[in-house]
Amino acid sequence: MPVDSPILKRLPAEQFGDEIVYRAAGDHFLLVEYGEQMLDIRLRFRAHALMQWLQQNPVAGLRELTPGIRSLQVHFDSQQLSHSALLEHLFKAEQALSERLNELAVPSRIVHIPLSWDDEACQLAIEKYTQSVRKNAPWCPSNLEFIRRINGLDSIDDVKKVLFEASYLVMGLGDVYLGAPVATPTDPRHRLVTTKYNPARHLDRRKLGRYRRLLPLRLRHGRPRRLSVCRPHPADVEPLPPDPRVQQAVATALL
Repeated sequence: MPVDSPILKRLPAEQFGDEIVYRAAGDHFLLVEYGEQMLDIRLRFRAHALMQWLQQNPVAGLRELTPGIRSLQVHFDSQQLSHSALLEHLFKAEQALSERLNELAVPSRIVHIPLSWDDEACQLAIEKYTQSVRKNAPWCPSNLEFIRRINGLDSIDDVKKVLFEASYLVMGLGDVYLGAPVATPTDPRHRLVTTKYNPARHLDRRKLGRYRRLLPLRLRHGRPRRLSVCRPHPADVEPLPPDPRVQQAVATALL
């Protein structure tokens, strides 16, 4: 029988609080999506709660769980676990979770991140970009001036002030680079609008970058397993030295 849609099942919002969509993603993956395509911390909590439930209630054939901002990708062994059996197990999970949506809690922590402004590594990245990609890009020769201009701020100090006063919630991983935490300000007044370099090939590791309204952190190590609130540390510091022990320490702080 031909399959004309990847959607295997839907659960109504009237019964479960948000519409839940189950999409086939090949023979060994299934994607669980919550609600509308929007940045909503409540949907992020639902995906995280489902991941926790599946970890606490494993089923034979379940291999790996990969959370997104409003989704959870389930990797399973189709030789041990069929789509129908997996859907039945996921339905059981939602029945249990929907009864305590107002009581959901996840492990969290606050991480303070030092920021260095316009350091040598940033200047080198801009120089490489202007030489090899686009000399007259609107964000060249100063990223900070570009952010100030398109957000209508009076000075570069105002850009720094907004970033320093903000608390960012890590909503997901891998939006820019694999394993990169992607954070959004918890206070809408701190959501500066900007863009990313295109192509973005000159960013040094261990750097924070802004594009759209997000704040991705590029790390070579580590995979955060908790929702974290990241607060920039209001101190002018030198860039982290190219020491793998330092990189690992920063990554560990996010675990």
